[in-house]
Amino acid sequence: MMELLIIIGLIIILAFFAIMFLNPVEQIKKAKDSKRKADLSTLKKALEEWYDDKNYYPRPEEICYDSQPGSLICHICGDKPNSPHLQPYINKLPCDPDSLNNQNYLYEVNNLNQPTLYRIYANLSFRDDPSILASGCLKGCSPGGENFEKPCSFNYGISSPNNNLTQCAGNVFCRNINRLYCKDNLGMCNICNNYNRCKQICAIKEFYINSNCQITCIKD
Repeated sequence: MMELLIIIGLIIILAFFAIMFLNPVEQIKKAKDSKRKADLSTLKKALEEWYDDKNYYPRPEEICYDSQPGSLICHICGDKPNSPHLQPYINKLPCDPDSLNNQNYLYEVNNLNQPTLYRIYANLSFRDDPSILASGCLKGCSPGGENFEKPCSFNYGISSPNNNLTQCAGNVFCRNINRLYCKDNLGMCNICNNYNRCKQICAIKEFYINSNCQITCIKD
């Protein structure tokens, strides 16, 4: 019995250290982000091939499942019943890994008839991914910037070669950020998660959107 208890204790200890060092939640986030990057890379190749053939990028109704008359923005997900196909450029349009939670790739064009540019916005789950900085979305991105219905709510994306994602200038509201940081009494930067929790637990009521506590957001 004693030997069995020792073995069980060792297994518990090993499992504890495995969770501490491997961080399965973080690994799941990174796996989802890898798919998002691969999806957008595939879409970029398909859209450029489309443009080479037709001299314009897909209209919203040619790539989105929820295109609305007169709207330059819509969502992409090949699993939706109303989704068009983009064959032969791509076998099936991709969906965000969290599409079941109503998170899908946002498509934007500059013209409804013959778009000459496009932008596709996404959200990476792992908020410290260097790709967020590389995409210019460290302070958030969204169509129209701060004027979008969910301002600065994206942190990654792709665009046609002749333009960039619409970046937010810094007027980011803390309540729109899923992962916030704050400093403790010693000045150490720690994660506090969502806005409401940060208001409760942070010793210093100044909130940041990056893990170095360098870029602040607007509380209200």
